[in-house]
Amino acid sequence: MGRFLRSVLVFGAVVIFANHLFYHLVEIKNPWAFRKRQIKEIKWSQLMNSDTVETVFLGSSRGFLAYSPTVFDSLSGGRSFNLCTGSQNIVETYYVLEDLIERKKPDRVLYEIFLPSFSKHPDFLNVITTSEQFRSTYTQWEMMIYGFGVDGLVNKALPLVRDKAYVKVDIMRTLFSSEKQQQTDSLTIVKGHNQETKVVTDEAVAEFSPIYDFENTEVSERKLNYWFAKFVELCRSNDIELVCVRAPYPPSRLNLSKKDTVHQHFTRLLNQNRIRFIDLNYPEKRTLEFKYVDQHFYDHHHMNYEGAKVATAELAHRLEQK
Repeated sequence: MGRFLRSVLVFGAVVIFANHLFYHLVEIKNPWAFRKRQIKEIKWSQLMNSDTVETVFLGSSRGFLAYSPTVFDSLSGGRSFNLCTGSQNIVETYYVLEDLIERKKPDRVLYEIFLPSFSKHPDFLNVITTSEQFRSTYTQWEMMIYGFGVDGLVNKALPLVRDKAYVKVDIMRTLFSSEKQQQTDSLTIVKGHNQETKVVTDEAVAEFSPIYDFENTEVSERKLNYWFAKFVELCRSNDIELVCVRAPYPPSRLNLSKKDTVHQHFTRLLNQNRIRFIDLNYPEKRTLEFKYVDQHFYDHHHMNYEGAKVATAELAHRLEQK
């Protein structure tokens, strides 16, 4: 038995070593994979060099693009920071806040609630590049093992498994494409917010599909219930006000959706937990000042900077209407 165990351990060590060696030999050159890590480094660097943070935005890339702390602070008079990141999973959000509490505890969290944040299939490249910003190595491993179980451990130990989609793209391009690798646009990040200037094209609008709902999204019940409850408790036990927010969708896309089951579900869930919910797709009283058009977006669900100005202004206005 002892010899068998040693053989298993040696084999495992060889697999991990070979995986890391091959990964570093081919090394991902895909610009979108590189950007994920770059964005995290920029955001956390800005955060650590900022003054006291009173309000922090957490959640997915929809929040990253939709909420401008510069606009928010000019209207509210406070100090805020956008710590939303691409494909931010609810488990990831919990540990981001836990790490933040130890360094710059906010008074309020504005959480961009997005159904794919509770997905069964997280983007582990995003998860791990976020964990690299944590102050504690223990917290990094706790999130990967306790938060994601065997999948987390495998993706942490084996970078080729974690980044397989990006490695595949890079290999296929190298072998079969004569085109130069696509370059990403430059980033303008201010207080953690990406000030995107692109506008969605009419051709892209014509290709819009209905918004995410429970029929077209694989949702993890454990994340939707257990991990969200832990996130709520983390806020309450640290006297942090939690407000859940839902960024606007392009009007043309929202109109394609027959029934917004996500709005209905989170309205019930948050009412039961006595958490305020502001869904910017459904105004309490819409004025021309806060009216959205497709040109306020740069793709099917991310806002550009002009749209973010409107969304952030409406959010600040509605937060005042307690």
